[in-house]
Amino acid sequence: MQAKKIRNSKKVTLASCKKKREAVLSVRKKLEIELAEEKKKVAGSEEQYQNLIEATPLCIKVFDKNRKMIFLNKGGREEHFIKDTDDIAKWDWVGTVKPEYQKEAIEKFKKAFTKGESSTLEFEHTHEGSSHEWCSSLVSPIKDKNGKVESVLFLSSDITALKKAEQKAKEAQSYAENLLESANALIVELDLFGNIKSFNKKAEEVTGYSRKEALGKNWFKLITPPEKFPEVNAMFSDFQRGENIKKTFENPILTKNK
Repeated sequence: MQAKKIRNSKKVTLASCKKKREAVLSVRKKLEIELAEEKKKVAGSEEQYQNLIEATPLCIKVFDKNRKMIFLNKGGREEHFIKDTDDIAKWDWVGTVKPEYQKEAIEKFKKAFTKGESSTLEFEHTHEGSSHEWCSSLVSPIKDKNGKVESVLFLSSDITALKKAEQKAKEAQSYAENLLESANALIVELDLFGNIKSFNKKAEEVTGYSRKEALGKNWFKLITPPEKFPEVNAMFSDFQRGENIKKTFENPILTKNK
């Protein structure tokens, strides 16, 4: 009887071990499938990320600590006339920047690498080095998992149209200022409180006050005769309220020497 019980016990133990082994194998297989699926998702995400980088018109550059380029996306290669077969590590990107902006570009790189700080930079390119005349760059450190800066990112966008618009606006402003300055008429600009904002050359000649003396002063208190002040003040009060606005208004003025 004892021997039979032992044999039955062994059968039960072997059966239990077999079931446990099958359960372990089942769990392992499930984990392997899940891991394979996760790897597939990661690979898909990396591919989407890479496609996004290559599709953007922005110029994406990555440099090592020696300012040697280690990555340049498609937008950057097209902008700088770089072929896929060219060795970007031998390419001097700073040389595409006009000399007056090169020092600042290098300083921004050093700031990102040594201090781990991001900054922005606007610069003009040479015609030979880029299809964009003006660019704005975000210069940012790329850190490893320990927080150590291992490379520097330059993310650049074309701002040529903006710079040209700014230049046109400056030229228009300069033209208007020159026109007002050379006009043979007293021209004064006031703020909403009657304080002088601009004072042309003819205004200096007529009133006897220099531009420096007049700017910031209240025009009506400066040049209005006391007996005319109530009338002039009432007219300007109407203007401030947007009521009874007169296109023309005449009154005598006081000059500096009278």
